[in-house]
Amino acid sequence: MSETNNADMLTSKTTKKNVEMEKQKLSTPKAYKFMEIYDQRKKMMLNQQQENERKLREFRANPMPNFGLAHQLINNRKVMHRITVPITPNVLKTSLLAQPKRQQQIQAQIKLKEENLLKTLKPNFKALPMPPFKMEPFKPANRQSLIDMKPFNLKSEERGLQRKLFNGQNMKIMENKNRRMEEERKNRELQLKQKLRQLTNFKANRNPFGYLHK
Repeated sequence: MSETNNADMLTSKTTKKNVEMEKQKLSTPKAYKFMEIYDQRKKMMLNQQQENERKLREFRANPMPNFGLAHQLINNRKVMHRITVPITPNVLKTSLLAQPKRQQQIQAQIKLKEENLLKTLKPNFKALPMPPFKMEPFKPANRQSLIDMKPFNLKSEERGLQRKLFNGQNMKIMENKNRRMEEERKNRELQLKQKLRQLTNFKANRNPFGYLHK
């Protein structure tokens, strides 16, 4: 019996191992693989950025300059004194020759501006042509016109009566309203008076020691 039990245990363990191996062999989706790759790259980029920032924060001293070599070069330099001779450029020459022409152009422009201003200021008045007087003079005609008299009806009296009726109705409504408000006010005053009288009535309390006298 013990041998059979041991065999069963071994078979069960082997089956579990096989199942686990098969699960591991199953291919994971590509999306998860790409996600892992992206995470790895992101971590690498962050580490690289942090390393670059750390290097930038490091203090680095500049090397000491070689003063001896600099003094030697200054001493070995040859001093050349040069005398500059002024030469008038061609631009200045041409500008001097063109100066009278330029002044003439400026004067011509000033004259044109003045003429234009005069033209604008002058009134452009043009007289109208004389009208022809060949028309006959006006002659009034004495015509007798007969007017037919027709009766007409104005509604002012009807409107006045309607307005009187309307005003009378409004007056009655306002009187009823005022009467009702006055009655309500009197009722409220009476109620307040009754409450005040009830509050002013004296009521004696019972003697707590009355049972001792009996």
